[in-house]
Amino acid sequence: MKRTPLKRYRGFRGRNKFGAVPVHDLATGQSWDSKGEARRWAMLQLLQRTGAITILTMHPLVVLIERTDRAPRIAYHPDFQYQEAGRTVWEDWKPRPQTPRETLLFALWQHLGPGVLRITGPKGVIKTVMGGKA
Repeated sequence: MKRTPLKRYRGFRGRNKFGAVPVHDLATGQSWDSKGEARRWAMLQLLQRTGAITILTMHPLVVLIERTDRAPRIAYHPDFQYQEAGRTVWEDWKPRPQTPRETLLFALWQHLGPGVLRITGPKGVIKTVMGGKA
């Protein structure tokens, strides 16, 4: 089946292996990988408006291990980053069990992470990982 240019332009890469349905907001131009992630973004924006959190950003890059001659760079892209009670919090939306890659990244975060990483799901906070540099 031939893909149309419109689907390629919008970033169509095929079906998500976990069954997530991407969401696109035409008014703001933002897009999320799943409906749950879009709902969590809306909730965090509401918390920002009430003053509970500040400096809310999407998909920050966190480099856990820099590139060396013998090893590649290991980086992680959590879904959200914000300031809460004077500290930086990174948050990732996971409505499913962890994959082996995520288990490894969370273990690395525990030793090399710059702060608090919260894993949230449909029922709230699933896991909190404290970074070693915090």
